[in-house]
This record gives sequence, C-alpha cells and structure tokens, in this order.
Amino acid sequence: MGSGNRLLRPLRCREPPFVKISVSRTNPDDIDRETLERESLGALDWPLLLKALEARVGSVPGREKVRGFALAASLTEARIRQNETTELRRLLDDGISVPTGGLRDIRGHTASAEKGATLVARELLDVADTLTACHRLKEAINAHAHLCPTVQATAGRMHDLQDLTRLLEVSFTSSGDLSPETYPAVGQLRNRILALHQTIQNRLSSLLLTEELAPLAQDHYATMRGERYVVPLKVQARSMDVGIVHDTSGSGQTVFVEPRQVVPMNNELKVAEAELRRTEAKILANLSARVAGAAGRIRENLDLFAEIEVMYARARLSQDLEATPPVLSSRPLMRLRRVRHPILALRGLDVVPNDLSIGERHQAIILSGPNTGGKTVALKTMGLCALMARSGLHLPAESGSQVGFFENVLTDIGDRQTVEADLSTFSGHMLTLKGILEALGSHGTRTLVLIDEIAAGTDPAQGAVLARALLESFADTGARIVATTHYAELKTLPVEDQRFVNARVIYDPVRLCPTFRVEVGVPGRSFAFDVAERLGMPNRVVERARGWLEGGQRALEDLLGELEKTLSRVRDEKTLLERERKALEAKRREYAASLERLEKDKVRFQREAVAEFEREVHKAREQIRVIVRDLQRRGSDRLRRAGAARRRVEDVAAKVRGLAPDGQGRPERRVPWTELKPGTKVWISGMGKTGTVVAVPDQHGGMVETMVGGLRVKAWPEDLRRPPADTEIASAPRRPGVPERDTGASRSRPISVPPPPRPEELTHAIQTSTNILDLRGLRVDEALSRIDHFLDRAALRGDTIVFLIHGHGTGALKRATREHLEHSPYIVAFQPGAKHQGGDGVTVVGLG
Repeated sequence: MGSGNRLLRPLRCREPPFVKISVSRTNPDDIDRETLERESLGALDWPLLLKALEARVGSVPGREKVRGFALAASLTEARIRQNETTELRRLLDDGISVPTGGLRDIRGHTASAEKGATLVARELLDVADTLTACHRLKEAINAHAHLCPTVQATAGRMHDLQDLTRLLEVSFTSSGDLSPETYPAVGQLRNRILALHQTIQNRLSSLLLTEELAPLAQDHYATMRGERYVVPLKVQARSMDVGIVHDTSGSGQTVFVEPRQVVPMNNELKVAEAELRRTEAKILANLSARVAGAAGRIRENLDLFAEIEVMYARARLSQDLEATPPVLSSRPLMRLRRVRHPILALRGLDVVPNDLSIGERHQAIILSGPNTGGKTVALKTMGLCALMARSGLHLPAESGSQVGFFENVLTDIGDRQTVEADLSTFSGHMLTLKGILEALGSHGTRTLVLIDEIAAGTDPAQGAVLARALLESFADTGARIVATTHYAELKTLPVEDQRFVNARVIYDPVRLCPTFRVEVGVPGRSFAFDVAERLGMPNRVVERARGWLEGGQRALEDLLGELEKTLSRVRDEKTLLERERKALEAKRREYAASLERLEKDKVRFQREAVAEFEREVHKAREQIRVIVRDLQRRGSDRLRRAGAARRRVEDVAAKVRGLAPDGQGRPERRVPWTELKPGTKVWISGMGKTGTVVAVPDQHGGMVETMVGGLRVKAWPEDLRRPPADTEIASAPRRPGVPERDTGASRSRPISVPPPPRPEELTHAIQTSTNILDLRGLRVDEALSRIDHFLDRAALRGDTIVFLIHGHGTGALKRATREHLEHSPYIVAFQPGAKHQGGDGVTVVGLG
C-alpha cells in the first residue's frame, strides 16, 4: 500500500451508515485502505452516532447530507464546524428558536421545470413553501448574527428569491386554486361558468314541468352525463325526439336525455370550461418558467438550508449529550476530562466518566485489566472523540478537553473470524494489523491506532512477543496508539520504553465487580483466580493453577495484588478526605452567609440610627428658630437661651457619634490640661473642626489659642477633644474678633456677642469656603430648604455674614430667595452683592 498524501484524504462513510458491511475477500492476504477505513468507522460505532444525528434532521436533503457526512479535511475546517455548533448551541441554551422546518424536497420539481414541463398547482405551492422556509431561516440567523457569525456566513450566501416567493404565494388561494384577485380573467371565467350551471339547472327544472316532458319525467332533478346536463325520463322518450339520449339506467327503464332546449347552453358551458383550462394552463406554464429560471439558485438555497439544518442537529445533539466544544490542537494529542461514551450516554445509561489522555508525555497506552471492566468502551470513546472533534460535534466531556486533528483513526476491534474467507480469529486480526502497518508507512504521526486484545487468539508466549513487536513498529511511525491486552509481558514494556505507559480499568477486589474507571500509570490484573475463588471454585484447583504460573509472572501478579490493595486504601482515604473537605466547605459557606446577614443587619441599624439622628436634629433646629425669635424680642436672656439650645444640638450630635454608616464618629475623650502644649492636635467640639494648639494660658482654666485653617481661634479647654486618627486638619476661616461659642462646661462664663454687621461691612465682606451657599441649578423649594440648613449652621458657628449665590436666570430663584430671607429670624440685613462679590447674582446676608 502507498502512503504519504493518501493519508490526507478525509475519512468518508461511503455506505449507508447503519448497515454492518460484511466484506468478502478472495485474497485473504490483502486488505485495501478504503476497506480498512470503513471497517474502522463501523468498529467504533460511528454509524450509530450518525444515526442519532440524522434523527435530529427533518428534511430529506438534510438527512441525505448526514448519510454522506464527510469528516473535515483540515484543522481550519474542523474549527469552523466546531464554531458553527457552538454558536447554534448558544442559541438553543438561550431559548432562541431556529426555524428549520417547512422544507420540501423540490429538486424533482425544479428539474422538470428546467426541462420545460408545466408544474401543477401543488408542485408550485411546494416551491413557494420551500422558498418561504429558506427566507425564514435566513432572517432568523441574520437577526442573531452577533451570536452566530459563522453560521450567518453560510446563511448569507442564500439567494434572495422573495419576488418569486411572493408571486407564487399570491397566485394561489388557500385551497390551492389560482387566485381570482391576482388573475381577474380566471375569476371572470369561473363566474361565467357558475352562472351557466345555474341557468341550465333552472331551465331543466322548468322543462320538467311542461306538457311535453312532465308525463315522461322519471324524476324531477338534473344530473350530468358526459360532462353535459341531462334529465331522467321514461324509456319511451327515446322514440319521441325530445332531445339527445346520453345514457340508460341499469334497469333499462330510464334514459338520461339532454333536452334540445338546453343543447346550446351545454355547448356554451363546454366552451367556457375549455377556455378556463387554457387560461389556467397558460398561467401555470408562466409560473413554471419563472421557477425554471431560478432553478439553480433554488437548489443552492436548498443545499444551504440542509447544511444549516445539519449544523442545528449537531447543536441539538450537543445539548442532549450535555456536551462541550473541544479545544482543537494542531498537535496529535488527546486530553479528555471526565469523558463519557456518547452512544451509551444517548441511551440514557449512567455512564462512568473518565479522564483519558495520550500524546503529551506518552505516545502509546497499554490498557489492561479484567474482562467486562470497560477497556473496549474506553478504547471506542477515544476513537469516537477524535472523529467527533474533526466533524464539528461537541464531546460528552467537561469543558477544556483538548483533541488534536487526527487525519486517520484506524482500529482492530472485534472478531474477524469468517468461514467464507477461511479466516480464523487470529488470521483476521493479523490481516488488519498488517493493513494498519502498511497504511502508516513511515510517517503516521497524525494517525490514532486503536487495538483491542492485540495478537490474541494464538499461543500466549508467541502472541505476547508478536504484540510487542507490532506495538514498537507502530510507535516507530509516530502514531498514537491505545492497545488493550491481558499479556503480562506487555505490562513491563513501559519500564523499558518511555514511549509507552500502563493504564488499567479499576476492579473492586472485594465485591469482584468492575468500577469502569480508568487509571493511568498502573498496570491491571486479570483477577481470574479471585473471581474463581469467589464463585466457589475448589481451593485446591485454584492453588494448583497458581503453582503452574512461572516464577516471574507469579511475582508480578503478587506485586500487582499488593499494589491494588494499597491503591484501594489510598482511594478510600482520598474519598474520606474529600468528604471532609466538602463538609468544611459547607461550613465555610454557612459562615460566609451568616457574616453577610450580619453585615446587612449592621447597615440597616446604621440607617435607622442616622434617620433617628436626623429627626433629633430637626427638632433641635426648630427649637433654635423659636429661641432666636425670642432673642430678638428679649435680649437680656438671650445668652443663656442660646447656650442651652446649642448644648441641646451638641447633645444630639453626641448621641449619634459613631453611628454613621462609614463608622467614623466624632472623638469623645477630652484632652487633659497637662497635654495641652503648642503643636498638639485637638478637636474643637463647638466648631466641629480640628486645629493645632498655638498658645496655652498660664493659669489653668483660661482660653486656649488654636490655629484652624490659617486663622487663630480661642476655645475653652473643656471644648477640646482628642481628634480622630483620620481627620485632616481643615477648618473654615472665621471672622477675626468673633468670640467662641458657649459650651456646657463654660456656660457660666461671660461671653461677648458681636453686634449686627453694618451695611458697609456687607459691602466689603470677603467670601470664604464656608460662608458661601451655591443655589444655582436647584428648584425653588429645594433651594429654600438648603438656605434654612445653611443659616442654622452659620448661626451655630457664630458667622455674621454669609453669601447666597443664586445667579440671574429668569429671576425666579433670586426673588424667592430674598422673599424667604425677609421672614428668617436669623437675618438682620441683606443686600445684592457688590461688583467684586458677584453683583446682583449674589445676595449678601447679615446675621444677628
């Protein structure tokens, strides 16, 4: 057999994929490449997978595409197919429907039209339905092009045949007749024919009542004979020349006569019907010609529709298998994560998942273990996954599984014994293995070879060494190989040749049943003696059999038995640790959920505390407004009442310190007198600002001079607290000469209250960062509320002049602001700002 470029030919299922092909060979020493490839596909149950794919396709052209399904010829094509499946699977998972129904197999109709035949109405309607289905599918794909750009590239190649579709749709009624609205001549002829029918029937009814025909009437109705209207008369009418006799009843007593009076009308009816048929035939011929003119484009649309339908079937199969897209690699490797056999999974069986890999660190796998343990299933799973990855099918494995592009998957699986070709089991296997070796040639790097029970069916000693020679020869070509065996000699091969690695199917030695799990790195035992003992075989028989084992083989079996027990203990401990890890993880999640609930409760409590604080502050502000009004009326008591009001506000502030949602409360601890030194940072509770001590009085109890924001401010020692750690020293500048406010600790000390500002002071006042309120952009009601809060704070600070910036605009905000100031208890005077203060867009306010 030749090699080289022939390996690049894509595998193709050339026969109907659901029929097991029995090949008869006249020369048992020869097996051709095509037969080897086809039988390899059959041995892997690839036709069954195609059958599952075909079951998800609705149209005849789509099913034909599945039957002629060819694997991708290149890695690029395989990746495109995988993208198509992934995109449509995404639509399926998102609940987006892809309309793949409504397609008719109209290839015969278009071929007839191209040959000049006139299509009947039903055939033309089939064409219209198919064109509509193609357009509907194309529009649906285009609507989600951002989710399926690869599929859209295929749908975008469909021809726009909407003009023909609309013509066919409007040409026929729902009952399949030519539409009289579209073709008025047809409607007129039908109406004329209908009227003639009615006229003839009426005329015959009246004739049966005349003196001439009434005595001869056998019955009073009109009927048709030879597509002409007649009436039933007695047999004697035959000789009375009343009309043309068209038929006689079975008894011979009745003749069906066309009265001579209606002969012209029957003739007219026949002419009208013939004209209608000619008109309809002409219209159908024209429509058929239109279909013939678009036949090539129709066939292309039909083919593209079927192609997308197969893509959609792949996506549906992916969803049914809960499959994932493989990562396609240019390297000949396979790394499958928790993979399941797809045919078994489709049957609804609880398939044990396995991690299977080859081609990264090792070129070949020697898979051993007891019969019915799952070796052949693992073998077929790897072969099917190689084919599925290449064909655009997702794998029944976890996400991230990687598969290389294998140009060929060649197998020797199953019994090839046949009497017809005079082949024994061993001979059949040898022919296949010879064919595989010839197909590999000298370069089989991109070929996956799967062999079940290599070199079985002959003398074990000779079979073992022959199997080793074959495996080494396969490996020399660079092929990736997975072979199952019971030969103990092959289990030592990985020790001598690093290209090979052992693997086993795990068997439960206690219950003597397979687990169907594959473990790489460890050879497997056959468990023949164990099974025999468990099934009641006499011990003397089993021990005699053990004694006949050769020394090296007995030692190997004993070693594998001890290894099996050790690994079983390790698996049990691993299971226990995993169970404990899951329990700890559950506790961790429970703890995290509790913390989250506590955090939510904390935020809720903080919000409730802040809301309570706002209510208390609102009450205090109302009290202050009342007190200020009293101060204006009774100046003698105003210092005491002002101090009490301020203490009330500070008490409220103290009540909620530390309750702010950010957790930053104001400092509570008072600074001892001994620590008050120049440079000490302090919080001035009366101002709510942080400052630095500049000078301390000689006598204990005097006012301390501090620097706040570049201004010197005096404060009583009782008002000085330790500052928060994260508080920046930043305080609003104060007017020179304004004395500090009273506190609870200093309420008995005299304090001087500055006089109200004079007009010239308002004119020359300077704006600072704390005596300005910008109202621009606010609604009137919002602005007035801001003014009240701002004046409250300014009064507490002891400010005497503030600035309200309202701008010009329509003048509404300015008028509302100044009207509001006229009723404020804090205000002694206000005026528009001077030019350097912002002009009439600013109101300068004097506080009393």
